[in-house]
Amino acid sequence: EQILGVSVDDAHRAYLLSSFNLIGQKIVNDIVNRVPLTVTYCRVNQKGRVFTSAQRGENLELDLYAWEKGELVFELNDKPFNMFDENPPLDDYAFILTTWGEWKTRHPNTDIYTGEAKIPVRRDE
Repeated sequence: EQILGVSVDDAHRAYLLSSFNLIGQKIVNDIVNRVPLTVTYCRVNQKGRVFTSAQRGENLELDLYAWEKGELVFELNDKPFNMFDENPPLDDYAFILTTWGEWKTRHPNTDIYTGEAKIPVRRDE
């Protein structure tokens, strides 16, 4: 099973890529060790991205806005931006795409996310 993994200090969390399997399921707002993270994964592009901010203890207000021209579009404070924007309004957070077995071996005390992600509204090109 493939996962997207993040580490925040001594806390580790794996997000099963299968939790993003339904068409359009692409975003998870989460908090790991008081650090807000928005985990995104696009099966079409087979790429992930994780966003964060300096605030602590509260979820980011990032929302999934649409699917446009083969790319996810997010919304923050009523302003849309594309998943692969070079200068997003949030900071990038380091992550790894790997297998569950490799991640569990490196981080035996890891948490795992298996839940549902948000589904975007399709906005045709």
